[in-house]
Amino acid sequence: MKKKYIKLILILILFDAILTIFWYTSQGIGEANPIMSYFIEKSTLEFVIVKLGISFISLGVLNYFSENKLSQIGIATITIAYSLVAMMHIFALFII
Repeated sequence: MKKKYIKLILILILFDAILTIFWYTSQGIGEANPIMSYFIEKSTLEFVIVKLGISFISLGVLNYFSENKLSQIGIATITIAYSLVAMMHIFALFII
């Protein structure tokens, strides 16, 4: 079951990255995360590399310790957070 959530998180992270690049390049909307904002301002390729790199490493650790209660809380929290981010992206698409 936890593996299912890890896959969902990966999909949501990719969705977030793609739409963040769309908003940044076509609408001039900045990245809310100041660390990631630095990278997207340098280059969208660097943004993707850093975002996916950090995400894959973090999810790998959570997956490895997925039987640990703290990791389970982390997986649930990240799933909820990225689901909310995805909903904001979808909502914004309907406004434009």
